Amino acid sequence: MTKWPKDTMKAKVAFYGDPRGTHGVNPTWYKANIVRVSCPWRLYFAGKEVKSVPIHKHCADALRIAFKEIWEACDKSQKTARDMGWTTMVGRSPTASSAGRRPRYPIIHSRSPSIWLLHKIRSAGAREKCRN
Repeated sequence: MTKWPKDTMKAKVAFYGDPRGTHGVNPTWYKANIVRVSCPWRLYFAGKEVKSVPIHKHCADALRIAFKEIWEACDKSQKTARDMGWTTMVGRSPTASSAGRRPRYPIIHSRSPSIWLLHKIRSAGAREKCRN
């Protein structure tokens, strides 16, 4: 199981690395750290279906587990997943930057594109959300 970093910028940069490049994301960092995780149901972003979600390699297993549990809680039903709001991904790019310039500190959202998923899980447990 992943040992998550403390909630300090120094600990997070040590754990995830620093994604900042001169004008946006550092392509070398991106290639070394971002992987794609497939979603078991059809997932959409900006009205278009996405086959997988980019996420930091340290978070990928946690996202796979969350997807699996949500899918099972929804009885592997696309309709249930849609009715519960699990099919529309919202949020920022996994490598968001401040208006294209190098921010003083890395943007925390740049660690994971799945902020929408974490918000939904925190606001209502996956099983309860699908069952009610």
